[in-house]
Amino acid sequence: MARDLGPDPTAELTVAVGARQSLIAGSQYLLTTLADEPAVAPDLASAIHKLAVLFQGYAMNYLNGQTNAEMASSLRDGDETTSVIEKLCQ
Repeated sequence: MARDLGPDPTAELTVAVGARQSLIAGSQYLLTTLADEPAVAPDLASAIHKLAVLFQGYAMNYLNGQTNAEMASSLRDGDETTSVIEKLCQ
């Protein structure tokens, strides 16, 4: 569910900046955790690495002004990769 930010452009910008920071921080966390846990199964490590790289791409694309519609294919890749990770962790 999208947040109702009202007519305040500052609120919209604040949420956008927070989302971009979360993508960068989340991707770095995933990569750091993978590096610290060398015993992670190779298929799981590969999927987590792919998701981290996708997160970094999303952040850069959002910084370049792309919309979700323009990134639809990449966003679907992220959803699919998340599903793979969930299945591998069951």
